[in-house]
Amino acid sequence: MEQRKNAQEMLFFLTLVCALLTGCTTNTQDAPPAKTVTTTFVSPTGIEEVSADEVSKNFERYKQEYALVDVRETEEYAAGRIPGTVNIPLSVLKTGKDVALDKSRAVLTVCNSGVRSIKAAQILKGKGYKVKSMEGGMNAWKGPTEK
Repeated sequence: MEQRKNAQEMLFFLTLVCALLTGCTTNTQDAPPAKTVTTTFVSPTGIEEVSADEVSKNFERYKQEYALVDVRETEEYAAGRIPGTVNIPLSVLKTGKDVALDKSRAVLTVCNSGVRSIKAAQILKGKGYKVKSMEGGMNAWKGPTEK
C-alpha cells in the first residue's frame, strides 16, 4: 500500500513538472509583432503624465500639438531648455496671475524632475487648460536642448 502511494505521488509530481515545462514555453515565430505603446499615465494627483522618452521620440508632434511650458525658474531655464518652450515659472503661476497661453491649445509642463511640473499642471488645469506633465523633467530628457 505504501509503495502504491509513493508511486502515485511520483506520477503526480512528474505530471506537474511536465505540465509546467510544456506550458511555459512560447513559440516566438508565430507571435504577433510588438505594438508601439505610448507611455502615459495618470498620476495620483489626477494629472496625466507623459514620459520624457515619449516626448523626445515624438518631439515634432508634441511641438505641434502642445504649448510646451517650462515652469523652472528663469536662471534654470536660461542654463538649458527644450527648444520651443516658453518659460512661466511655477512661482509666477502660484501668484494667480493670468498667463499668456491659448486655452484652445493643450499644455505640456516641464521642470527639472517632474515635481514642479505636476504642481503647475494642477494650477493650469484649475484655470481651464487641458494639460499634461512630462514625467522626470529635464533630468530624464534625452532630446535636443538649447541655451
